[in-house]
Amino acid sequence: VSACGLLDFQDAVFGPVTYDIVSLLQDSRRDVDQGMAEQLMARYLARFPEISAAQFDSIYRILGAQRALKVMGIFTRQSRQLGNHHLLAHIPRIWRYLEFDLRIPQLAAVRTWLNEYLPTQSRIQPEILS
Repeated sequence: VSACGLLDFQDAVFGPVTYDIVSLLQDSRRDVDQGMAEQLMARYLARFPEISAAQFDSIYRILGAQRALKVMGIFTRQSRQLGNHHLLAHIPRIWRYLEFDLRIPQLAAVRTWLNEYLPTQSRIQPEILS
């Protein structure tokens, strides 16, 4: 049973074509094998022949960065307001995803802002906020 997963249809609304694949491959709570992720990404992209690989990659990373920032905010709020500090253990994984996503030129301004205003140490070992 512990190996099972749950697919959440996010209220079954329309959204970016990359939303589901980003949600699966940049999971906040689980590491995904990189080789498997690349295979799944290639199979998923093949289902959308009208989108070039470069376009898909840009959309994937922009949405991934937005999602990572959102999730880190939620986990921080959960820690501060509800005492759910265990969620902070996932922050380093989410930072890794975010740093990968921020490598594209379209997100250079976001990368610059984060580097200027967020201490590097908080990306590695988040502290319990009070």
